Amino acid sequence: RLQDMIDGHSWESIFSDIRLRAPNARILALAYPHFYPSEGDFCLAALMRPSDEIWINYLIRKVDDAMAAAAAAEDVQFVDDYNASDGLELCTSGDQFFNGVVPGPGHGGRLPVNPESYHPTALGHSLIAAQVESALGYQAPGVTFTMRQGDTDQVVQNVPEGAIEAS
Repeated sequence: RLQDMIDGHSWESIFSDIRLRAPNARILALAYPHFYPSEGDFCLAALMRPSDEIWINYLIRKVDDAMAAAAAAEDVQFVDDYNASDGLELCTSGDQFFNGVVPGPGHGGRLPVNPESYHPTALGHSLIAAQVESALGYQAPGVTFTMRQGDTDQVVQNVPEGAIEAS
């Protein structure tokens, strides 16, 4: 499954399916932010060796790269927020982008850890939202909407005082 995400096959299928179901939609695909500082540092809270942290970040980048390539092929707008967690990674001091391991029970006691583990905190969500807001300020790739004969559209504009002519 991870290999499919790295190869891009899953992303292509997902984006194609979304496009088929919503042909006029503006679709954004958000990259995964990295979990750990780039240089790696023994993280007792996550029980990770520096080499594991570096490897996990590497895999996240590989998945993001595959997602970006598939997004480009399907006219999906890619939002690269891999670095959104810079300075706020797991095991850094102060505010963090992600929850670490949150003790369970999760999913009604079926999991030993809570599903919030390794997911964004409120701060992380706010930083992701800022990236999305910024991305929405740019023109989407490809066709953003289609007008057909007989379709109508309404454009609302502020007009300064005085007469205006329109055709």
